[in-house]
Amino acid sequence: MVVSPDKGKAMSEKSLYHRLVDAGFEIDHHESDLYVRVTDESRAIIEGWMAESGLGRDFLSTFVSDIDKKRYFDVPFAFQPYWDARAPKPEPEEEPAPAGMGM
Repeated sequence: MVVSPDKGKAMSEKSLYHRLVDAGFEIDHHESDLYVRVTDESRAIIEGWMAESGLGRDFLSTFVSDIDKKRYFDVPFAFQPYWDARAPKPEPEEEPAPAGMGM
């Protein structure tokens, strides 16, 4: 089970990925595109996120899986782990050199 690092954040601060994970949805993806089963609950979560983000309906599409023949949302660029893995890592702070002995 994936635990969202956004668990304590206000809903408006959470990524779509973390909102869906927190709601218990199984997520799949291709690169940065997020796939989640179409349900009334997933639709409500996605539409709420889209409204908060200022995205129009043309941003969202659906498809029927060749594997299980069920309908899925395809949300471009919304698979957060893809972006987290590519985010710049902070430079480690250098340890100060040990003070000289007796100098």
